[in-house]
Amino acid sequence: MDIQNEFQKQNMKAKKLPEIKPGYTVRVHQKIKESGKERIQVYEGLTIAASGTKFRPMITVRRVVGGIGVERIFRLNAPNIVKIEVTKKEKVRRAKLYYIRRRQQKMKAREDKEGLKKVQEELENIQEKRGLKKKREKKIKKEEKPKSKQEKEAENLKREKKKEVAKEK
Repeated sequence: MDIQNEFQKQNMKAKKLPEIKPGYTVRVHQKIKESGKERIQVYEGLTIAASGTKFRPMITVRRVVGGIGVERIFRLNAPNIVKIEVTKKEKVRRAKLYYIRRRQQKMKAREDKEGLKKVQEELENIQEKRGLKKKREKKIKKEEKPKSKQEKEAENLKREKKKEVAKEK
């Protein structure tokens, strides 16, 4: 264990990483080996958690790609991490920002509902321009039955009773 800790101490001294807290937007530059070639891939996202000890720090970074949330956990003292840049600092009141997962889902659902409303409004506008909506309204009016004489008389009697009750009070 002592050898491992010494190695980690040396590795941390060589990197000189910035202070990273939850709420910071970071860009993590990571070495990737593919088919004998080595390249650097950049992963940018919001830090939702920072954990680990002084010699084994870890961060969880979240970003949304194509409408899907992707989270990655990075060990800061890993040799494949080249550098970390802090691009934006947000002040947060929590150490773990796991609630952001659900919040982004709610926002996406709200956007979908708003989009659906806009589409329905556009369809109604098109129908009005073409005159389709007026035809539908006419059909509805035709379906309504005119009141018979008996129904009209019954309504008149009810009105008269209400007037009499109002006069008595």
